[in-house]
Amino acid sequence: MRDHYRVVEAASGTFGDIWSRAFGENGTVYIKIDDDVVFLDEMAIPRIVQTKIRRPDALLVSANVVNNPALGWLHYHIGAVRPYLPDISQNHGSELSTIENGKW
Repeated sequence: MRDHYRVVEAASGTFGDIWSRAFGENGTVYIKIDDDVVFLDEMAIPRIVQTKIRRPDALLVSANVVNNPALGWLHYHIGAVRPYLPDISQNHGSELSTIENGKW
């Protein structure tokens, strides 16, 4: 599988040198993956590449990231994610009340 891709190391410790080279190599697709990604479907990278090939006019292709401000706005407005609103009208017992259990 490694024949189909290569890892580009950031020599200066920043992404600036990678981005400066990215626009000089025609036909090359760069995929940036953050260091805090906890799950990546095995078909994610092939789908990203296929999408970019099908849509060469697109500046970038992004994952559907949860807990991201820009995509959070989109998720909310298309109804994909709803706010968590707990039901506070029911009495769920008093096992933590200070009356029965004393003061914490």
